[in-house]
Amino acid sequence: MKTKILIGTFVALALALVVSVSTYPSAAQTPEPTPTNDSPFTAVYANFRQQYLGAKMEQWYKFDYGGSNKPIQIVIPNGGLLGLEFYVYTPEQGERIEIEDKYVARVVPRTRRCEEGICTVPDLTWVGAFHAYGTYYVRVVNPNNGWRTFYLFVTGENVWHGIPTPTPEPTSPVVVPSLPPITTTVTTTVGVTVPTGVIAPPVIPTLPLLVPTPTPARLVKNDSPYTAIYVPDNREQNIPANSEMWYKFDYGGDKSRVLIVLYNGNISGIWFAVFDPQQAERFTENKFVGRGMPQPVLCDTGKCTGNDLVWVGSFAAPGTYYIRVINPNDKPWTFKMHIEGTNINIIE
Repeated sequence: MKTKILIGTFVALALALVVSVSTYPSAAQTPEPTPTNDSPFTAVYANFRQQYLGAKMEQWYKFDYGGSNKPIQIVIPNGGLLGLEFYVYTPEQGERIEIEDKYVARVVPRTRRCEEGICTVPDLTWVGAFHAYGTYYVRVVNPNNGWRTFYLFVTGENVWHGIPTPTPEPTSPVVVPSLPPITTTVTTTVGVTVPTGVIAPPVIPTLPLLVPTPTPARLVKNDSPYTAIYVPDNREQNIPANSEMWYKFDYGGDKSRVLIVLYNGNISGIWFAVFDPQQAERFTENKFVGRGMPQPVLCDTGKCTGNDLVWVGSFAAPGTYYIRVINPNDKPWTFKMHIEGTNINIIE
């Protein structure tokens, strides 16, 4: 009898083990059919649900954004440990993906020092902002040999996952027919009917129509580092009142000298700042390498402050660097900017 009980126990344990193992799909399995969101034209809204990504594959997601430089945070929890990476694209970059693969940012797994020595940062995170409104894109890539499951969170004060369609305004007013006055009567003990007064029909309030606030037009196209243009050396630029314009230049990273001059910036009030690639991605933090400053010059009284704003510096790393020109005045202005260096490029 004890032998039968032991045999039955082993069989039950074996069945339980098979069931428990079968609940975890193997790396060779594909958990779900291949998704169709494999380009920006078929991108789906990030829906905060678990996503499946096959080996050596990519998926595209999108989100709507209201602009105004409001911060955006994109996170793939444990994305670093999963070996994933993602890219962020503007509306224009997404539309041109078949022509050129240009993106705002690339986020890949990175390491940091820890008690064990060097550890992988668990999450993949990007924080940035854009001045322009529109639909932006996130491309998630799985370079591994096995499929992965992950979550993608895109959050922010000015972020939507599908903008609701506003209720259209009616073309003609709604006419409410007037009701006749209602007369009430009271019957006395001798059978005489005496009118007591007239009650007006109820007033139906008219609810105000909710019309969406129109998004203000962009003053200039190059209003953020993501839409920056190469520096138009010594060419006149028109900057609107109370606005900013972004420019860029490529640098070889050999610590060679770079000179940037904003002519008459000390007189006009227009000023500029220089950003490295990482600072430009997080430009809402307003951290930059340096800003143009007036220089002392010789004059009849000895030394005077020059009219131009000048920045001189160098970098150890190659990449694309940025210049933000700001006009704090209440009127538009025309300015010229000059850049020179032995290892820079300002040609598209």
